[in-house]
Amino acid sequence: MIDKHDIAFIVIGDVHGRKFWKDAIGYEQDVPVIFLGDYLDPYPHEKITSPEAIENFKDILDYAKTSRNVHLLYGNHDSYAFNDLELCSCRHDMGRYDKICQIYHDNEDLFKFAHDETVGNTRFLMTHAGVHPEWYENWSDVYGEDFKWTADEINMAKDKRGFMASLRTLPFSRGGYYDYGSILWCDVRDYLGIVSYSKMPENVVQVFGHTMLMKAFGFNRFCTLIDVDCQRAVFVDKNGSVRYLDDGAPIDMEPEEDGNADKKEDKKQEEHSENEEDN
Repeated sequence: MIDKHDIAFIVIGDVHGRKFWKDAIGYEQDVPVIFLGDYLDPYPHEKITSPEAIENFKDILDYAKTSRNVHLLYGNHDSYAFNDLELCSCRHDMGRYDKICQIYHDNEDLFKFAHDETVGNTRFLMTHAGVHPEWYENWSDVYGEDFKWTADEINMAKDKRGFMASLRTLPFSRGGYYDYGSILWCDVRDYLGIVSYSKMPENVVQVFGHTMLMKAFGFNRFCTLIDVDCQRAVFVDKNGSVRYLDDGAPIDMEPEEDGNADKKEDKKQEEHSENEEDN
């Protein structure tokens, strides 16, 4: 068991009926535990039945009620909460649809769309699938022209006109019509081509799930992006490093020069241009 004093917060990726989240039990009294959504709709090949997934979901709800440190985020598979099959219907249990919708409605106060934690000078922004810059630009009227990439801005937008429509943005990589997806639908591949984004605040790290990987992976583009949909709980330590909760091993990170070389070169050229103008 990892020493609680080494942990800043714990993150649980997509659940889909799995029980790996229980590795976090016992830590919630001392550190935040953030679930990134997708509690139901298990994969058939994993031999988890829908009734088993529902009972597991109820256990998570009970867990969230034990401590204010437990935070439940929505994922695309949690569209039951909005009775919105247009948002997502993949692997939905239609035979128990009304029952599941009611479970979400009865516990809606436990859920939100985003959460952030600060470790040192770094702010970790957590959503189900990450915030894609082009998605934000397309929906800036909903999330604000002066978006600071905070969880509060995202959560407070839920009552605005256009919010639900923004969530239905599906990328080509997921069968949609856009180069990017929403905070519930963006695929990790949709971030790979974005090297820089001028409006991105410094020292923001995005942590998300949604795209299942064999193991958690972080990479640098317009900011540091970390996909933790790997069927293992992870934690961020007091130094801001991401590690697995079961054994303390660090997750794999892309070498910084691979993702940030162009970004650093662009910044160097900008500084050079400014110096030339000053001279």
